[in-house]
Amino acid sequence: LEQIMPFVTYEMKATLAKCPTLDVSRHAAAQSAVAQSMLNRMKDDVLTHLANQTPTPKLRCLSANVLQDMFTSVNATRCATTQTCVEQVEGLLAQLQQLRA
Repeated sequence: LEQIMPFVTYEMKATLAKCPTLDVSRHAAAQSAVAQSMLNRMKDDVLTHLANQTPTPKLRCLSANVLQDMFTSVNATRCATTQTCVEQVEGLLAQLQQLRA
């Protein structure tokens, strides 16, 4: 089941990982105890927020790239991609039905 439906954490983690960081900790104004405390607090708040996000199940066969290809590619590619996804979803349904039985 995990091969077809991995659990992906909240989208914000990926978004923040791609964002350039603005490290002001070396600036002269950031050297005071108050500034250091504020910087540490902001870092802790962001990490706490990300840790509290609920994982979201995603079908691996329906990634953003695959969906884009399905709607923008030529018909042959679209049909092959769609057929692969349908087969994987049918396989997932069969596995879930077996678990329920």
